[in-house]
Amino acid sequence: MAELKKKQQAAKKLNTEIEKAINAEIRASEERNRKKAGATGSGSTKPARSKSATAGKPELTPEETQLSTSFSANRGKLPWPCERGLISENYGSHTHPVLKHVTVKNNGIDILTENGATIRAVFGGKVTKVMSFQHLNKVVIIRHGEYLTVYSNLSEVHVREGDMVKAKQSIGTIRAVEGESRAELHFQLWKGKTILNPESWLATR
Repeated sequence: MAELKKKQQAAKKLNTEIEKAINAEIRASEERNRKKAGATGSGSTKPARSKSATAGKPELTPEETQLSTSFSANRGKLPWPCERGLISENYGSHTHPVLKHVTVKNNGIDILTENGATIRAVFGGKVTKVMSFQHLNKVVIIRHGEYLTVYSNLSEVHVREGDMVKAKQSIGTIRAVEGESRAELHFQLWKGKTILNPESWLATR
């Protein structure tokens, strides 16, 4: 029970950091809008705000818009973040598999895979965050236009913030805790500030 509580606290901290990253993108887009307004010499006393930024979403460049559209078109066809594995815990709120009186909320899916497995990007994009948390080890966030994919519980990371990655490119490895033969990846998918069920986006195995 104590271990479950620690993991839940770590997951809550992770989600807070994800939301911070999203808000940072929104602020950056608004700053770009202000600079654009100044460059055009509109003469307005108020900085221009795009419709997308006003709606709480980062304004996308044409390239990012194309990336978002391409990502969306691949729903149900994205490669898995590891070559081998099975879902050990589903997305959403459900009863804990062992503690029947405890309800857990999972903002992503947990994938049980081989010890030392390579973890890879499910789509091309930009690495926006590389973090480290107790109980979640290392975490990588990749932005694909308006979408974000989150890979946590990595033992090693092979990318840095600002790196551009391709689909199926290695971003790190995962190792099991001592005494276990298999490791577990926690994977999340966001669209703006909305959490999505990653399972419906991954290719059927």
